[in-house]
Amino acid sequence: MKSPKFYLSLISMMALSFESIYAEEETNVPPKKKETRNATYSLLLKRQDYKLTPYEYTSYTEKTDPTEWKETRKLNQNSKILIPFVFGYENLESLWKWEISYFEMETVNPNAMVVSSKQSVLNADRHYFSPNARSEAEANVYKIFMLNEGWSLSLGGGIRNINRYIYGNYLSQGAFQEYFFTYGPQISLKTSYEIMDRLQMHFGLDVFYTQGNRFVRNTSVGQESLTFAHFTAGAQGVYRGYEADISLSYRFHENMKFHWGYNWIESQFSYLNLRQIDTEFTGRGNVFENSNQIALTRIRMPVRSGNFETLKGMYFAVSIHY
Repeated sequence: MKSPKFYLSLISMMALSFESIYAEEETNVPPKKKETRNATYSLLLKRQDYKLTPYEYTSYTEKTDPTEWKETRKLNQNSKILIPFVFGYENLESLWKWEISYFEMETVNPNAMVVSSKQSVLNADRHYFSPNARSEAEANVYKIFMLNEGWSLSLGGGIRNINRYIYGNYLSQGAFQEYFFTYGPQISLKTSYEIMDRLQMHFGLDVFYTQGNRFVRNTSVGQESLTFAHFTAGAQGVYRGYEADISLSYRFHENMKFHWGYNWIESQFSYLNLRQIDTEFTGRGNVFENSNQIALTRIRMPVRSGNFETLKGMYFAVSIHY
C-alpha cells in the first residue's frame, strides 16, 4: 500500500501541471482591443460675462455740432451674465465637423454721464439710451487638418443670424421701436494646440456679413411730446464684423473639459437705402389732454450710419463629449 506522502506528492504535481497549462493558455490569448469611436457629439455650456456697447452709444458720442463741446463718459448698466451653448458633431475618421450656437443679450437701462458746453454754458447730465437687445445664431461646417501631433486646424464657414431690437419708452408693453432681422455668410477658422497632457490652447476667428429687413414704429409717444417718423420703405440693416475667441481647456475626465476664455465680437452697423425725417411736437402737460397747445418744435434727421457695436467679456465653460 502506498504511503500518504506518495498521494500528496502526486496531487501536488497534478496541481502544478494544471496551473502551468492554464497560465500558458492565458498568455496565448490576444489582448482585447480598446474600442475606438469614429464620431463624437459635444455640448459646451458657457457662463459668459458680456458687456454690450450698442450702436446708439457710439453714434451719440460722435461730435456733429462744431459749436458744441461734448464729452460722453463710459456706458453703465450694459453688462449681463449669459448662458450661451455650442452643440457640435465631429467625424474622427473623415476629419470634418459641424457646430451650432445661440445666445441673446439684453440691456434694459444703459446710461452715461454727458458733459457739454455750448455758448459758454456748461451742462452735466445723465443720458439714458433706449433699452435694446441683440441675439446671434450660427451654423458652421469645418474640415479638420492635423498639422502635427497635438495641433489641429479647422477651416470652414456657414450662416450667421443677427437680430437687433430697440425698444421704446414702454418696455413693459413689449413694443419695439426698431427691429432688424439679418442673416448672411461667414468664414470661420479654429485651431487647437496641446500644451501638455490634458491642457490645450484654442483660438477661433469668424468674419461675417449679414443683411436683413428693418421694421419700425413710425410714432413715438411721450407724456409731453409726439414724434412722427417719415422714412423710405424697404430699408435694411447691414452688419460687417468679426468674432475672436481665445481659451484654455483642461480635460479633467475622459469625456469632460473645463474652459476659461475671452470672447470679442466687433461689428459695424449700417443702414441701407434709408432716408428718414422726424417731426416732433411738444406741449404743456399731457399732449392728449391739451391738444390745442401742441406746437411743432423740431425737424431732424436722426439716423446715423456706419458706427460700431461691441460685445466682449470673459467666460467659464464646461464641455461634454459623448
